[in-house]
Amino acid sequence: TYVCDPGHIRSLMVDQAEALEREPFMLRALAPALGAGVLTADGAHWRRQRRTAIPMFRPDRVRSFVPAMARAAAATRARWRDADPAGAERDI
Repeated sequence: TYVCDPGHIRSLMVDQAEALEREPFMLRALAPALGAGVLTADGAHWRRQRRTAIPMFRPDRVRSFVPAMARAAAATRARWRDADPAGAERDI
């Protein structure tokens, strides 16, 4: 089941967060790369991680990321173009 409605997502991820647990398969996949962060934590640890991270995702902060993301995307496009001037399909 997929949840797409913003109100329902908030209800699940914030209001009812205590009732949710991460799926073991997800933890096995993500924890080695991400460590014990907001995407892999549960309960009180998750709440601490979320409180720490949330200021970075205010709309004004996210807007400030756009120039760096645009530069990174342009650099990647240039590397791919230079690596294959014919523009062959690339599996990403």
